Amino acid sequence: MFEAHGFHGASMDALVRAAGVSSRTLYKRHGSKQQLILAVLRIREDRFFASLSDDGVNALFDGLALWVKREGGRGCMFLRALGEFGDREGPIMERVAAYHARLRGEIAARIAHQREKMPPARADGGAASHDGSHDVDPALVELILILFEGAAAVGAYRGPDAARHAGQAASELLAAKSRPFETHDDVS
Repeated sequence: MFEAHGFHGASMDALVRAAGVSSRTLYKRHGSKQQLILAVLRIREDRFFASLSDDGVNALFDGLALWVKREGGRGCMFLRALGEFGDREGPIMERVAAYHARLRGEIAARIAHQREKMPPARADGGAASHDGSHDVDPALVELILILFEGAAAVGAYRGPDAARHAGQAASELLAAKSRPFETHDDVS
């Protein structure tokens, strides 16, 4: 119901009918519409992350493409919650923030994992430290997060190809950030 009608557009009566339970049962289980929305967002988050394979950043975008194909492209439920509930405080915004923090962490972990497979090299956006380990530039994580969220949003009208194209852009960005920084001395 929330997927098709939005959070505000889905009345409790319609939710009760769709769930096939009495309103008393629904309120007993969730307490309020807000609590039901929070439960839906948590379940959606867990289902999405469980559907992903463990392979690098590309797999994250491949997973999004499959999700859009399988679940339908109505855009990101968390971005829609942000749009509908506009205020920056409260439990729903906390849930959206927690999802974004998890997604940001997932992206950083995938970048680090991908970088472990690469030879150590001083790189802008993911440099090898003196011990050969790879740090992840928060700005790079943010750029890939923006590509991901953009693909999730435009998946509503562009379908799974939006995620595939954003994945290509992320791969190119990672490749560019992994090359050693070159300087060109201008000698006149």
